[in-house]
Amino acid sequence: MKLYTLLFINLFIFAIFAFSQETYLYISDIEVSSKNEKGKKWDSLLGKPDIVLHVDIWQENRWTNVFVSKKYQDSVKIDEVLETQISILLDQKIRITLFDIDIHSNDLIGQYEFTVSKTTISGKKQNVGFDTVKKLVYYTLPYSHKNNKNLYKNFSEISLLKKEIDEQQKITKRHEQEIQKLKKRLDSLDGVIGEILEELGIEDYNYDSSDNDYDGSDDSDDSDR
Repeated sequence: MKLYTLLFINLFIFAIFAFSQETYLYISDIEVSSKNEKGKKWDSLLGKPDIVLHVDIWQENRWTNVFVSKKYQDSVKIDEVLETQISILLDQKIRITLFDIDIHSNDLIGQYEFTVSKTTISGKKQNVGFDTVKKLVYYTLPYSHKNNKNLYKNFSEISLLKKEIDEQQKITKRHEQEIQKLKKRLDSLDGVIGEILEELGIEDYNYDSSDNDYDGSDDSDDSDR
């Protein structure tokens, strides 16, 4: 199978699994206050909240929940990267909410809303603090799962290679076009030269080396001696 065909197949797979223009929301480095907004401990026993994070998107004039994390028991810090697998779009409204989950009721830890901007889409990490949330980082990546990173990298390299091949083919095509132009100019010049020779009558002159062959014999008449 030709290299170009293999590249095409790989790029096709890449387009399906990784090379879409979609970007996916990731959340990390969460840190909340050890006390609630009333200045009291979150829990009467250990004092730390049982954190659950929700992500909602604004669509059809209402908030729709699209992600709920697992519960982080007795935690004020979450070092784990949350892969929401939510595909977000430019100008889309996103809401992140953290709750302290209790048996009888859930307490609000903090809520943050933002509109997806070009900066968000670019993948630049956004570090925010709100309510009793000291720190929360959100960002986007062009793949929905960290395990797809190497796959995305490989296909990105293939994509760059294909671009290089396409560029080389364009250069080769330009060279071929220049060669064709030169050939046409040579053909045109050949025609002009032919016309000039025809006007000068040179085209009727055919040199035949056999007419001047010398056989070594003397053509003079012996009778003249």
